[in-house]
Amino acid sequence: MRAKRRFRPECLIPAIARHSVTVCLLLVSVMNVAPAQTSLRERTFSASLSVPESTSVDLVTQEGHAILLTGQATNIALKKRINVRYGSTDTKLISTNPNSSITKLVDGIVAAGNFFELRAGQEGTQILIDLGAVRLVNHIITRTNISSAKDFRMRGYSLYLGLDSLSMYRVKIVPENDTTVTDDLFNPDTARYVMIQIDKMDRSGDASYSTILGEIQVFGIGYLTGGMYTSTVRDLGMTSNVGRARWWGVFPTGTKAQIQLRTGNSSSVDATWSPWSSEVAMQDSLPEVYENRRFLQYRMTLYTDYLDTPRLDSVEIDYDQLVVAATTSAEISPRSVEILEPAEIRYAITVTFDARSRGIDSLVFLTAIPIVPTDVTLDGAPIAFSRQSTPGRIVIGFGSTITSGSVITAHLKFTPVLLINRIPSQFISKQTPENPQRVDAAIVGGVEGWTIVTTGIPNALIAATTADPNPFTPNGDGLNDISHISFVVTNLLEPKRFRVTVHDITGRAVRRLLEVHTSAKAFVEQDALQFDGRDDDGRMLPPGLYIYQLILDADGVEPAVVTKTITIAY
Repeated sequence: MRAKRRFRPECLIPAIARHSVTVCLLLVSVMNVAPAQTSLRERTFSASLSVPESTSVDLVTQEGHAILLTGQATNIALKKRINVRYGSTDTKLISTNPNSSITKLVDGIVAAGNFFELRAGQEGTQILIDLGAVRLVNHIITRTNISSAKDFRMRGYSLYLGLDSLSMYRVKIVPENDTTVTDDLFNPDTARYVMIQIDKMDRSGDASYSTILGEIQVFGIGYLTGGMYTSTVRDLGMTSNVGRARWWGVFPTGTKAQIQLRTGNSSSVDATWSPWSSEVAMQDSLPEVYENRRFLQYRMTLYTDYLDTPRLDSVEIDYDQLVVAATTSAEISPRSVEILEPAEIRYAITVTFDARSRGIDSLVFLTAIPIVPTDVTLDGAPIAFSRQSTPGRIVIGFGSTITSGSVITAHLKFTPVLLINRIPSQFISKQTPENPQRVDAAIVGGVEGWTIVTTGIPNALIAATTADPNPFTPNGDGLNDISHISFVVTNLLEPKRFRVTVHDITGRAVRRLLEVHTSAKAFVEQDALQFDGRDDDGRMLPPGLYIYQLILDADGVEPAVVTKTITIAY
């Protein structure tokens, strides 16, 4: 009997039922060392089998399927991006009230201390909301922050829609308004941007009134941009190694679905459960959850960027009751290191095995941090290992399968560049290399055991720049043929344009080593740039002094630039 099966929605449905709109989700638990578990069958995507975390999905209109709710009763401007274009940039006409903020107009709160103030004399001011996707809009409501404050109403205004923020068109004009709550319906039209223009205000002066807005709400007859179906907790029968996930449905252009999983060993979600995995958009992907665990929960998020809705019909998740190891627990020490300073950490994993365990053949570190394993021990005794590096993965191969309870320890060198540096890991058995087992880790204070927190504050966007060796001799003798240019990009959460070039002493660029968009990252160890002494055409450069320059187009007037020298010798 095979240890691993997929649970498929159609596998035990009678033939006549396969032509109906009802879809079933089947979980099958099978083990090699015990009789097969009872099959668990559930009707997919019904309200009785979801939890309160499910939001903005319609589980009724198409029985057994999940689609997005429409926007008729949902404020599609809630917590969306909002901006103001003032009619006058005179600072005297810009509110300095500490409680006034444009973002409060889309926070869902209407209260006395929650508002946006537009001082008298700001006719022509435009309030622009980005809905985040194209919607079919037909209804806009505005409210003052205090319903009885009639003096602070919008006295005259126009409503605009647009597919972009530059080509707006007017859908309604209200030259005289006498209410504190406006409620405007108009013919439905497609738009991503909604704009309110203030056409009439009091004259500026000591006795004039500001326009005070507490909330803007937008409604439409199209579908919401996103919705989430969250399943109830599923019992896999025994601790299992979760495999690949896939799903089926109807996904028109501009729509998609993504899956997340989490696992635990209690029948209700508590602090011992894994966090939700990152959203997986690719079919047959392996969600990153703790393994092996007995209970599983999944959630599907539906998205649309236009007017149609995706329709989710079924989900399939693999799991394996023969596991790599019975229990695993990772711990890093030290847990705190200095930012941008080379560090060495001890990464220890305690493992146990039972009759369902296959054994460990490889250890994989899943991180974009450039790390270098210096040694590996088994219960303190050094063991031979191989190392293979690919983007985002460092694979440590063992000469023989580890099958007895022990502590596997790897010493790792790396340079931290972020406030929080995560180095999760997984074990692989050569019997099931397609389904690794995620290593478990204790969670203390919401932080996983494989997490390193840095101290200190970097004082530059480009730091720790070196070339080694320098000088270097690219003559093909195998000694010092390549210089490794190492550096660290710091303090960047969003990717920015970054480039590294080599120039001769006249300033002429002779080699472009790198041109990318990057956020904070350490270009060290195996990720350091390699300069082989050749120009962009592959020709050897003559010996002499050269200049290498690093340029980061960061926020601000001037880019961050580091310029250093390197010498080629023969």
